[in-house]
Amino acid sequence: MVLALVLLYGLIALLGRDLGMMSNLFPTIVLIVGMSDIIHILSGFEEEARSGKGVRDSTKPVILKIGKAIFLTSLTTAIGFLTLNTSSMKAIRDFGNEGAMAVMIAFVFSILWVPLLVHQFRLRIPVRGSGMRKKWDDFAGRISRLVKQRPAAILAASAVILGISMAGIQKLNFNNRQVTNIPIDHQLRSDFRFFNDSLGGSRTFEMILTSDEPGGLRDAELLGKMNTLHQYLEARPDISNVVSPVTWYHLVAGIFDRSITFPELPGQEALDRYIDQVPPEFYPKRWKLVNETETMGRFSGRIKDIGRLRVKDINQEIMAQVSALEFPGSIRARISGSDHLIDRGHAHRLENMVQGLLLALLAVGLVIGLVFRSARLMAVSLVVNLF
Repeated sequence: MVLALVLLYGLIALLGRDLGMMSNLFPTIVLIVGMSDIIHILSGFEEEARSGKGVRDSTKPVILKIGKAIFLTSLTTAIGFLTLNTSSMKAIRDFGNEGAMAVMIAFVFSILWVPLLVHQFRLRIPVRGSGMRKKWDDFAGRISRLVKQRPAAILAASAVILGISMAGIQKLNFNNRQVTNIPIDHQLRSDFRFFNDSLGGSRTFEMILTSDEPGGLRDAELLGKMNTLHQYLEARPDISNVVSPVTWYHLVAGIFDRSITFPELPGQEALDRYIDQVPPEFYPKRWKLVNETETMGRFSGRIKDIGRLRVKDINQEIMAQVSALEFPGSIRARISGSDHLIDRGHAHRLENMVQGLLLALLAVGLVIGLVFRSARLMAVSLVVNLF
């Protein structure tokens, strides 16, 4: 399957795509799908050899019988990957499209190369002994009798297993913590815990205030409300190391008036005079708390690794406080930051997982219905996949 992987990565490059964060899964996908196809094809040659046919006479019957089956399984698997295009995340969509290509490339290489090598080298397909055959026949017979004689027992057992599984799903932990991604015995885990416990927390809290008017953040009324919000954040036990536009304006005012203590700010006239004396180069090239036009301000802090859902609750509480402060209509507030984006991405993946699963079930059922021209078989495939 090495050539299949080379072809896949070559196509990805020709299409102008970059290797995404999930591209390292393709070798495993191609190997699993390819080995499954190879086993099916070799089993077909074994059945033909059991009936006395040679390799030359077996090739066409094997492709007719086994080729159709593995083509349909590869096609439905590829369709399953393509349903990932319903995701709002580009990385997931790219993975779905490239995964579909990987599955079909593995099928093409398997259906061409296995018969080619068997035929060209005139390989002798070993036929398993009668003992193994008899054991498999006995097993198949028991399954057949069970299906025919005890359908109610199968349905009851399936219902019990389904009930137990549904109960187990309720205990799934969706409150993901960052530390769970680090191996337990890795040095990085102890470093992470030290940073999380001793330096305020491993997660960042970021909130952005934007104004439609240049210098809008410097308004005295708004500064008073931002000061109240700053003190609210500092008083919260779950947020530490809080800095904000209030920090910035106090820093500037402190340059000219050393008697001011944090979080006290001077009056509007004095603050305007101080800010007007600040040279442009005093502002960082990449703004930290207030940008040069004073249209964007940033509240920032540290949060411990308490889990995605708990952080979501904290963000909602903070935004409720922002609403209660009734900022002017030209001011907008939103939660931001890399950790917030990661959490949103995780939530999108969970939502898309269910949506993509349902869409894949419908797509695969439709393909089976069209191929076999039977609505009943389509219904059977849907029921089996649901269970």
